[in-house]
Parts: sequence; structure tokens; C-alpha cells
Amino acid sequence: MIRWEYVVEGFNRWDARQLHEILNDRGGDGWELAAIDWDTRVMIFKRWF
Repeated sequence: MIRWEYVVEGFNRWDARQLHEILNDRGGDGWELAAIDWDTRVMIFKRWF
């Protein structure tokens, strides 16, 4: 059975450097961007294990 793990990261939408750092930090270990909400300023990442 596949199980999903989720992580929510908050961000400042006007800070491109911060967005880049979050995407790079979560880019490894099987994490993928599942959703992004610009109004609440959160990104949801998921990976299966």
C-alpha cells in the first residue's frame, strides 16, 4: 500500500529568494509540489513511502 506524507510550508509571495530556497530544500528525497495557494501563502508538498 502506498502512503502519502504531506508538509505545509508558509512563504512570503514577494520574496523570490525564499520561494527558491523552499523549493530547493523540498526538491530532494522524493518530495513534489502538490499544491500552492497564493492567497494563504502556503505550499503543500507530498511524497510517498
